[in-house]
Amino acid sequence: MLEKILKARYLPIWIFHKYVTGFYSLGWQVGFSFGARIKNAPFIQIGRNVFLGRSSFIHVPDEHEEFGDDAPKLVLGDHVTVGDRTMINAAQSIIIENHVLIAPNCYITDHNHGYTDITTPVKYQKLMSVSPVVIKEGSWLGASVSIGPGVTIGKNSVIGANSVVTKDVPDYSVAVGVPAKVIKKYNQKTEKWEKA
Repeated sequence: MLEKILKARYLPIWIFHKYVTGFYSLGWQVGFSFGARIKNAPFIQIGRNVFLGRSSFIHVPDEHEEFGDDAPKLVLGDHVTVGDRTMINAAQSIIIENHVLIAPNCYITDHNHGYTDITTPVKYQKLMSVSPVVIKEGSWLGASVSIGPGVTIGKNSVIGANSVVTKDVPDYSVAVGVPAKVIKKYNQKTEKWEKA
């Protein structure tokens, strides 16, 4: 019963986004919570049964044209949950695969702002360190995690709350800290989680 109510609640918003906003593609049963914001939807692909939390911001900056063709710059796979107030900012490519859980207040980006020209405010400088980000299937990002350019998070991996990820995390790993370091890995031979 609750599921039917939720579907009915989000249906008008989904219809609006499907036929007005102009996503590259938009799957069925995507929940847009109150205050969820989208920028440059034609470069965003969202799969089925995705949930965007309150005041989340899914963003492709205007400078994206400098970093590739008209393919989607931001891809959310099926059954992805984006927590409240999370920002995902893709100039070149961010791919979030199926069944990824993202807690509130996370920040995921594939670029940084330039700052080298001291005569120009940072907000007007060209983007730099632009490099694709991939978050593989089944991973979980804890609250207030930051993911930087060029990072790949492995399949079914966990990133602890408040971590800042600047390097790749292997499949089936737990990483925590600033900068994040792997503290546990799943051993396929023993079928147990072990300290790294």
